[in-house]
Amino acid sequence: MIQVRFTILVSVLVLMAGCMEQGLTIKTPENGKQYAGLHNEPPPIDNGLSQLPAQIEIRYSKNQGPRKIYLNGQSVGDQFSYEPTRAWMNLHEVRDFLVQGSNKLHVDPLKFGPSIRFKFDNKGPEVFTTFTCFSGDDSCPVSSNEVKIRMGSDEANEITSLVINGTPASRSADHDNEWEVTTPATPTNNLFAIVAEDNFGYRETTHFLKDGARIDEIFRAKVGESAIRGLTPILDTQISNTDLDESALNAAGLDTERWLDAGNLLVAILWVRIKEIKIGDAVINDFSFKDGNLIALDMDMVRADDGTVGVDVIVETTSSCLVTGCFCWPWQCGDPARRPQQPGGHGMTSPVRSHLYIGTMNIDGDVRVNLNHGAFDVDLLSNLQLNMNDVSGDGFAPIINLFSGLGIFKSIMRGIIGTTIDNNLNTIRLGFNITNDEGQNFDLVTRAETVSTDADNLYMTYSGQMEIRDRDPLVPRTLGSRYEPNALGNYLSIDHPNSNNHDSNLEVNLNSNIINQGFNNLYNIGMTHITVTLADQEVHFGPHAVGHDIGKEGDRKMELVPTGPGTMKFLKGDTNQATLTYQNASLTIYRKSDTTWEEEFIANADISAGVLMEARGNVFDMTINGAPDLKLNQVVNRSPLPISDAFIENVVNLAFEVLYPLLSDTHLSIDIPNVDNPDYPFTAEVTTDDFNSRNGHLRFSMGIEPTPR
Repeated sequence: MIQVRFTILVSVLVLMAGCMEQGLTIKTPENGKQYAGLHNEPPPIDNGLSQLPAQIEIRYSKNQGPRKIYLNGQSVGDQFSYEPTRAWMNLHEVRDFLVQGSNKLHVDPLKFGPSIRFKFDNKGPEVFTTFTCFSGDDSCPVSSNEVKIRMGSDEANEITSLVINGTPASRSADHDNEWEVTTPATPTNNLFAIVAEDNFGYRETTHFLKDGARIDEIFRAKVGESAIRGLTPILDTQISNTDLDESALNAAGLDTERWLDAGNLLVAILWVRIKEIKIGDAVINDFSFKDGNLIALDMDMVRADDGTVGVDVIVETTSSCLVTGCFCWPWQCGDPARRPQQPGGHGMTSPVRSHLYIGTMNIDGDVRVNLNHGAFDVDLLSNLQLNMNDVSGDGFAPIINLFSGLGIFKSIMRGIIGTTIDNNLNTIRLGFNITNDEGQNFDLVTRAETVSTDADNLYMTYSGQMEIRDRDPLVPRTLGSRYEPNALGNYLSIDHPNSNNHDSNLEVNLNSNIINQGFNNLYNIGMTHITVTLADQEVHFGPHAVGHDIGKEGDRKMELVPTGPGTMKFLKGDTNQATLTYQNASLTIYRKSDTTWEEEFIANADISAGVLMEARGNVFDMTINGAPDLKLNQVVNRSPLPISDAFIENVVNLAFEVLYPLLSDTHLSIDIPNVDNPDYPFTAEVTTDDFNSRNGHLRFSMGIEPTPR
């Protein structure tokens, strides 16, 4: 069986050799060389090493046009200049794609083109954690509210010092090239700041955010007036045909009772109680932004198709001394002592119900937008007027109208309008729940922090965090998620005023830290622990998902066990590329022997893949580039067969180089559908206009064009 496998492998290698392009080579950088600093940017300490050359250069015998070229998994082929026998590009243009330590340059991987590795160092070591335990964990030798951390790095050179939140770390006695420290588990601002320095004098700070910590500015949104104005039919619908009885009005916190002193009309007291309000049709004429957190509102309430007037107010009135021979002078009628405690007592008449009909009512003025404990809370300013036309009624209603008793009604109407606007603005919120098959889950929780307006837009910022409900107890603890301290930066339309963003009416800057917090939570609930049973090709999630009771003798399974969460790194330059990495991931092949699964091969590796982001039509497209980087840290042979580690390493690399590009050169498309819900009084066409990263965070712009049905 082994001879057959070797024969197949040799045949594959022969076929590969026949497909390789002759004369295709990489001239610079040099394979296996170590560089310190970019061209004309030497390190702080002279170490005698060369700086990176100014250009990447490849040579060939025939120019075949643009090629697939990847630097650390990032696509750079379109940035080359192609000449008859060589292609080149300036390295400074892709400096954000370089990593500290081992770098890989690969040309035409699907055609088995050449690849090189070189080491590079132009900043301090970026650190990752290899082990974490907290006080209270089993066998964790720390005091209360402390955490023990072990750390490593892919640094090209030796780390000379490492400090976490001011506490120096020491070299691990049991693990080569690793450092360890015990430090408080609840740091200031929930951030673990790890400062590492190498022997070139370069220093770098790596931040980790504690599990579940709140993130300021989880996202920032700029909503154009056209997007809001097109949605005003929703407000129309929610206000139209409203019927609020007294209990509903009181539940909304609206005052429905008032004493009315009628002065010298022989009416000492009128007790007015609004029992019900019916609204006909509402039509919003203007809902536009103004400077200073203001919205200009112009709305009419008119007669509905069913004959309901603009507003029908049902009032209940109880009087004292109404044309019954009881006379009061004006200064007496306002005396609180003359007011009875209960309607119907102390000479009060029985309650009388009547209608006040308002044919049309216009609301015109300004609304101020505020936030109250994370929720929208609008104020209708004093310049907002309620103008009533075609007023009629029966019973006491005309008298109430004549003598300003409608102040209570106007107050209630202002409350109804304000509450409706509040409810609609508070629907602008991001939140979801992710659950695996075992029911372990976590939530995204957001809170509005700031709101402002100018003449064209509404601006909002939200904070939030991923909160774990059920952590998998079999998953080792992590320190937290990688944290990017840079601010979100400008909206796309500010940095690119002449691009196709000028038609966008929704722009969002998304904090990459919430994405990495999500990766951390996926790890914590076991969804990044993957087992594949090769006999049936089934995929199982969670640690130890396939136990000894599954499978028969001779079956094999493959387990991918990360020692920590994946990290998405959005590059800091103005780019549409990102990097997805997993460090210290273990890939283990098991064989079922009798009643137990036994290890055959173990490979420990760091995996890094470039991600290309594009916006097309109404699709956000994310593509894993065709040349991800696999760096094997350790290979262990557990089988009784005398196979060398070098051979296993070559086989793993071969599989990764040949098979992974074929599998991964595919698209993850997020289709943003048009809005066409039959329950909505509008449809909306949605387009994605742009999509890139800046300052280490993600940002995109969209166009939303609502159209009333």
